Amino acid sequence: MIKYFKFPLIVFLIFPLFCSGQSEGSQQAVYNWFDNVVGFENIGIYNGVEFKEKDKVVNENHSYFSSANFLVGSIDYDGESYFNLNMKYNLHEQDVIVKLKNSNSSEFVIKLLKEKIDGFTINTHRFVKIKGIDLKGNSISGFYEEVLSGAKLKFLIRHQKIKSELHRDFVMYAEYKMAKKEYLVSFENSYKWIKSKSDLIDLFPELKAQIHSYYKVNRQLKRLDYDKFLTELLKDLKTLTA
Repeated sequence: MIKYFKFPLIVFLIFPLFCSGQSEGSQQAVYNWFDNVVGFENIGIYNGVEFKEKDKVVNENHSYFSSANFLVGSIDYDGESYFNLNMKYNLHEQDVIVKLKNSNSSEFVIKLLKEKIDGFTINTHRFVKIKGIDLKGNSISGFYEEVLSGAKLKFLIRHQKIKSELHRDFVMYAEYKMAKKEYLVSFENSYKWIKSKSDLIDLFPELKAQIHSYYKVNRQLKRLDYDKFLTELLKDLKTLTA
């Protein structure tokens, strides 16, 4: 039976006033203090579905981003921010899993509700929820790693894993492998998929010469680390379009 966790959210009228104008570090400290004062079960993060692993994984090819272990992260959930959480991100189901404690300090694991997640950070990687239309009218939705962020230009990567099933000794196992990454650029509030050099030139026609030059000089980086290759190029383009 699926268990849903939902606890009442206590709101102090003075709390948002106290947080306003704080730096990111001090604001995080305030949120942590607030969670301790009201009690963990009274905060909105305790709103999700009981989670249990469904698959037996073979060859350590798990479904998670970076690690199958819980990592320290933060999340914007149901209009609130939460820090120093034990989290992991399932790239096959696109689910965020958190390990929490109740008033007895007993640990339990829940799957957070996707519709309540605005963004999260795990293992220093920032993910944001995207819902929009690209320049060709195609729908875009889901969680994307925000590699570069700016007022005019953002660079995002979609990470996914594909599942295959294996039978060994009458037991079914799962094996997950990375799918081909999808690269997305948001420029002046318009989204465009980046699949080749020509896509970048279409988006920045006035910078055609600089793009050609970068591809020519950085062939080895493109072959060895395509993510870094695109990130460094878009850093340059971000500066040139500022």
